[in-house]
Amino acid sequence: MPAPSRLAADAIVRVLRQAGYEAYLVGGCVRDLALNVSPQDFDVATSAPVDAIRSLFPQTVPVGAAFGTVLVIDGGAPYQVSTFRGDGTAIGDALRRDFTINAMFLDPETGEVIDFAGGREDLAGRIVRSVGSAEDRFAEDPVRILRMVRLAAALRFSIAEATEKAGADMASSLSSVSPERVRDELVSIFTGPDPVRGLDLLDRLGILSLLLPEVEEMKGVAQPPAYHPEGDVYAHTRLALSLLKDPSPVLAFGVLFHDLGKPAAMTVTDRIHFYGHEEKGAEISRAICSRLKFSSAETENVCLLVRHHGDLCRAGEMRPGKLARMLDRPTFEEELELHRVDALAGPGDLSTWEFLKAAHEARRAAGPPKAPLLTGRHLIEMGFAPGPIFREILESVEEEREEGRIADAEEARAWVLRQFGSAR
Repeated sequence: MPAPSRLAADAIVRVLRQAGYEAYLVGGCVRDLALNVSPQDFDVATSAPVDAIRSLFPQTVPVGAAFGTVLVIDGGAPYQVSTFRGDGTAIGDALRRDFTINAMFLDPETGEVIDFAGGREDLAGRIVRSVGSAEDRFAEDPVRILRMVRLAAALRFSIAEATEKAGADMASSLSSVSPERVRDELVSIFTGPDPVRGLDLLDRLGILSLLLPEVEEMKGVAQPPAYHPEGDVYAHTRLALSLLKDPSPVLAFGVLFHDLGKPAAMTVTDRIHFYGHEEKGAEISRAICSRLKFSSAETENVCLLVRHHGDLCRAGEMRPGKLARMLDRPTFEEELELHRVDALAGPGDLSTWEFLKAAHEARRAAGPPKAPLLTGRHLIEMGFAPGPIFREILESVEEEREEGRIADAEEARAWVLRQFGSAR
């Protein structure tokens, strides 16, 4: 989908004005332009009712028509156009918006910024402050509490004392917000420019224990000082997050979740051990991703990163076939980055990362991965019942091929029957 443009947004305002309506650019795009940041989207506020908006533009989508909001599609890009809320005036609309820095209007014809709520002053002071009563704004839509965290983290702004207190006091109201909206805000926080500030704010406001109690449980879980001089499991995770640059959602949550299994797996003998924490962590990660309604693909990939992050540490001990299979995983580049920040947040040894990076580059230079010799369908035809063993069988077949002991599908079938026939 093409990115929205300022020229198209200005043109939408002109069309509305030529039809006799009041219209302005509004919200985050005005804030970003004032900060000399390129807006990711453009919103328009207008006195025009929804029916008029839809009649003025050839392609619209009534995403929130009941609340006065329509998407106008121009050049394939979406522009949110909303009827003034409140009393139907620009000032009434501004006073019902969430934060002062999001409540400014821009007249694209004159360049004038119209500020009814003190947004310019708060921009200059680098403050996130509610418009009017924070309690009222958060009661109207509790997801604004998470938006407050996202803005403060992304812009590296402070939060006004009364606004932060209201957010902390009303954090429990987030339980009424749909999981999808919570997920979207959390994704924006942890893929943003300062995910650690976002984590710290979630923690300080009591939101972390509400939405991600499994992450909270990593606090105070000690680690062997020789391997983890940075501190406990939570401190390690926090440090690893700080080392990410523009992560995908899968990578960001893979890093956040990679040691979730350690509290349950911790044992103490000659020293602290976390045997099996990767598998436990993957189970916990799957439960969280399900709770937050991540897609099936995102869930599987996050769990894969968590389950296999320890494999990369053992790469030097792997058989060539197993190493090749690891290098061919579609998530390997994200696994490699998780390994890098994991290592830097601990003892700091990047020798294995350097080895794997070189091996991955050589593997890619040799051409795309070969098509698998067998699939799950083939195993079913051979009499195997679908289940977790399928992954073990199929990976083992490809490892045997990599090491030259299997050449084609016929040999693969015979090998599977010899090795796993009793599992049918």
